[in-house]
Amino acid sequence: MPFLDPDSGQQVTAQVPYVLSPFVIDRAAASVLVRHTTPGAPMRDVVIDTRLGARDNTVLLAP
Repeated sequence: MPFLDPDSGQQVTAQVPYVLSPFVIDRAAASVLVRHTTPGAPMRDVVIDTRLGARDNTVLLAP
């Protein structure tokens, strides 16, 4: 997943754990919620929760 490095301002890529959750409108997939940790986040349990510092993003599905 691409991230901005806060020190250099450059885009970096890091492998982070994530969870995908679909948004369904009128029984059709409309979008996907992506919840992921950030690079360097402490690896506690593998619970990806915004209360523990995870971030939310979305993915737009287009025909």
